[in-house]
Amino acid sequence: MKIFVISNFLAHLEILDKVQHLIKKVIPDIIIFTGNIVLPGERRKEWELSQSTGKRARRNLDKIVKEIENNRNIVHQFLTTLSLTGVPSLFIPGKNDAPLYEISKELESFDTIIQNIHQAKTERDGFLFLGYGGGIFSTISDDISENYFVNIYTYNMLKYKLRRFKFSLLPKILVFHSCPTLPMFNNNNVQHEICGDLNSVFNYFSPDILITSGVSNPDIDFLENCWVINPGSLALGNACIFDTKKHDFKKLEL
Repeated sequence: MKIFVISNFLAHLEILDKVQHLIKKVIPDIIIFTGNIVLPGERRKEWELSQSTGKRARRNLDKIVKEIENNRNIVHQFLTTLSLTGVPSLFIPGKNDAPLYEISKELESFDTIIQNIHQAKTERDGFLFLGYGGGIFSTISDDISENYFVNIYTYNMLKYKLRRFKFSLLPKILVFHSCPTLPMFNNNNVQHEICGDLNSVFNYFSPDILITSGVSNPDIDFLENCWVINPGSLALGNACIFDTKKHDFKKLEL
């Protein structure tokens, strides 16, 4: 199975034609998008202000209402581009992709070709895909989550939502927005080590492949018997493709 992986579109509508052309060129079996169609914008500013002041975040501010309306168009154009390739896609939201119900509602129009696997699973080509979008943190209380201004969740929530799939006999592909690795530079080569509390999630599920969001250039590493794939940032012109049979990884550029 050839998996085409992208993340962090960040509202760059001008690259949509290039994205569609690249997908048609590499002819993948499936597309995986690991979040952040839109920018954080005023919603995140309001959320961060509420956290620092202890005051309730305000949903009815004109600048937030207008931003959400504008983001609807961006999300629609992005999902339309993916659907027009004719390639089945798996989707999870990023930390920026809020309000979550707006994203979920738009996805319903494309559910024959794009599947939302946030907090869910699907089976493809003998693999069990488990998805969890948004930012995942251990520094917030277990009873706190947010999906209107930003998408944030706790590690315990992630493990609880996906716990029933832990003992599946199928090989697992975890699809997370939060990246559970830190880059380590050794003789100009990028290596990684599992870090933070996501280490416990990694050990909990024992995945064969872990796909995350990308913040820079695409790269891959093999850790704890698992292929860890970072697609880089689509906003910077980066993507990647991975062949699950040959374990062949290729960096791609728009």
